[in-house]
Amino acid sequence: MSRQAGGLAATLIAISVILSGCGLFGDSDESASQIDPEPIAVVPQTVRIEFEDRWFDIDPSTVSQDLLEDTVQNLGASPVSPIDATVAFNGTEFAVVPSTPGSEPDIDALRDLLRDVTPEVTAIALPHRPVLAEVANAEAQRYADEVNARLGTGLDVLIGSTREVLPAELIGAAATVQRQGDSWEVSIDYDRIDGPLGVLFPDVRSEGGDASFNVVRGETEDDPDVVEIVPGAPSVICCDEAAAEQIAAVLNNQRRPINLLLATDDGERGVAWAEGLGITERVSSFSTRYTPGQDRNTNIQRIAELTRGVIIEPGETFSLNEFVGRRTLENGFVPAGTIVNGHLVDSVGGGISQYATTLFNAAFFAGLEFEEYQSHSIYFSRYPYGREATISWPAPALKIHNPTPNAILVWPTATDRAVTVEFYSTKFVDVEQTGQWEQPVGVACTRVFSERTQTFLDGETEPFVDTVFATYREEGIACDGTETVDPDAPTTTTTTIDPNAPTTTVDPNAPTTTVDPNAPTTTVDPNAPTTTIDPNAPTTTIDPNAPTTVPPATIAPTTTVAPTTTVTPPTTTAPAAPTTTSTPPEAA
Repeated sequence: MSRQAGGLAATLIAISVILSGCGLFGDSDESASQIDPEPIAVVPQTVRIEFEDRWFDIDPSTVSQDLLEDTVQNLGASPVSPIDATVAFNGTEFAVVPSTPGSEPDIDALRDLLRDVTPEVTAIALPHRPVLAEVANAEAQRYADEVNARLGTGLDVLIGSTREVLPAELIGAAATVQRQGDSWEVSIDYDRIDGPLGVLFPDVRSEGGDASFNVVRGETEDDPDVVEIVPGAPSVICCDEAAAEQIAAVLNNQRRPINLLLATDDGERGVAWAEGLGITERVSSFSTRYTPGQDRNTNIQRIAELTRGVIIEPGETFSLNEFVGRRTLENGFVPAGTIVNGHLVDSVGGGISQYATTLFNAAFFAGLEFEEYQSHSIYFSRYPYGREATISWPAPALKIHNPTPNAILVWPTATDRAVTVEFYSTKFVDVEQTGQWEQPVGVACTRVFSERTQTFLDGETEPFVDTVFATYREEGIACDGTETVDPDAPTTTTTTIDPNAPTTTVDPNAPTTTVDPNAPTTTVDPNAPTTTIDPNAPTTTIDPNAPTTVPPATIAPTTTVAPTTTVTPPTTTAPAAPTTTSTPPEAA
C-alpha cells in the first residue's frame, strides 16, 4: 500500500470513531475498505440510552461529562421536585400529609454503567436517584401533636362576660397550616368562622337601617336643591374579622384569652347602594292647592308624610295603596269627603285623591309610566282638567312604573294651603303636554284625552308620544242619563196590600200585649187546625188617596260630565267606556 493510500484510510477511521462517539451513528464507513482492502482491527460499540419513549445512542469509549449531560438534556429527563410533609385538618384532628420524594437523572451512575458495559449490552435505561423532601413525615407529626393539644375539643371565646366554646371541628375546617422557614404557622379563614360565631352569640346582633335621602333647599330660588345621603344605622354583628387572628394566635402557642369584638355592617342598602341610584337633581315637580282648615287637609298632609322618601328603583313599580295601606283612624287619618256612586259623602281618608293627583302629575312630567290609574268621576277645578287620578281602598289604585335608568326619589311636602310632590333623579327626558281632546261616553259623560310628548336627552332616541285620559259625569247622573242612588239618602220599606184579602176589625179598646224580646219562640205546627175568620165581621177601610212610597231603583253608577272645550281630536279610536254595575268609592 502506498504511503498516500495508507494515510487516507487512517483519516477515515478516525472520523468514523469521532462521529460514532457523538451519537450520530455507530458503524464504520464502508468506503474505507474500498480504498484499503486490509481489514480494520477496531470496530466501535454503541449503546442506546433510553428514557420513557425517547432514546439516544453513544459510544461508551468516548464518554465525557459534557456528553452525558447533553444526552440527559436531549432525552428531556428533567428533575422531579420532592413534596414536603405538611399538616392539615382531616375533619377530626390535625394530621400529617406525607411527603413525596422527588428524583433526578443520575449522571454518575450512568457513567459507571457505560464504563462497565459488556459487548452483549445494547441498551441502558437512564438511571435516576431519589431526592428527599426537606420536611420529613416525623417532623410534621411532631407539629400535628402540638397543635392538637392546643386545640383540644374546642376553644373558649368570650363577648363581654358571655363565654362559649367554639368546637374543634369548626376551627379545624377554617384552618390552614403552612411552613414558614424552620417553623409552622396556622392561619384561620374568617369567612369560615363568621357564621358559627354568630350562632354562638345570637343575642348580640342588632339590625340597622337603610341609607336614606334628605333634600336641602337652596338659599334662594335660583340655587338648586341639594340631595344628601343620610347613612342608616349599621347593623351590629358578631364578630369582627380580628377573631380569625385571635383564634390562630392560640393555635400558634400564643396563650391569651379570645375576647371577641363586635363588627358593624352597612348591609345591602347602605351608602354605597344609595350612591349608585343616580339621585342627584330635581326632575319634576307639581303642586295643587286647597282651602285651609278642612278635615281633608289632615289626610293629605298625613299621606305626604308617609310617602316622603319613597325610592322607585329602575324597572320597579310603586303602588300607593300597597305602600300606605288602608286608611284608618289609628294610622292618623280622619273622616272627610269621598265620592260614592257619584255623590259626596264622608269616610276615613277622604281627600287623599288630591295627593294622588299631585303624585300622578309629578310622574307624568318625569316620564314615568302608569300601570294602573283612574280619574275622579266628578271634575274638581282644583285639578288639571283631564290629567288626574283618584284612589280608595282597595280600589281604585294608583301604580307608577319607573322605566328610566336611574332611581326616583319621591319628595312630597304639604302646608296648610297646598301639597307639592317633587321627583329627584338624573334628568333623562323632557316632557310636555302637547294636545287634549274630548269624546262623549254614553249620553251624559265626557272622556278627556291628554297627549304627552317625551323628548329624550341622549339625542338618539326618537321622541315618544302617549296619552292619559279622564272620564267625567255630573254629580248624581250616570252616563246613560239616569239618576244614581245617594248613599246618604234614608231608605223606606213599602208594603203591598192585597185588596181581595179579608180584613180584620181591630178593637181600639182592646188591651195591648207587650212582647218580651227574651221570651222563647214557639214553633207553629203546620198540621194544626186553622181558625176561620167571620166574613160578617166589620172591616178596616184603607184610604185609597193615601200616598204610597215607591221603592228605590238600583241604577248603575256612571261618571259626571265635566265642562267641555272645543278641541279637534286626532284620528284615533278611543276605547269604549267600561260598563259596570257599581262604582268603588273615590277619595275626593
